[in-house]
Amino acid sequence: MITKVGTTQRTQEEPQQRLVTNEYDDLIRQAPIIQAGTTIEEAEHRFRSDPFLLCLIVGNDRKQPIGIVMRERFHEFMSNRFSPALFYEKPIKCSR
Repeated sequence: MITKVGTTQRTQEEPQQRLVTNEYDDLIRQAPIIQAGTTIEEAEHRFRSDPFLLCLIVGNDRKQPIGIVMRERFHEFMSNRFSPALFYEKPIKCSR
């Protein structure tokens, strides 16, 4: 059922949706957006400067999310023998 309050419409299910959302709030984390094309070096600098940062969101020119760089996978990839030398100055790209 929909009720009208002022100029907004609300449903009776809304309080239940808020309850579910509040239950998972502790799982939600803020993450910085970096531009596609940001260097691997800059991404590593971001991870090193914040030990609690779990991921970086890759955004397009309009800051819409188009990808994600996960800290664990990033460090796993960069720990290969020649990865820093080969990729440090290369831009982050999103593959589809």
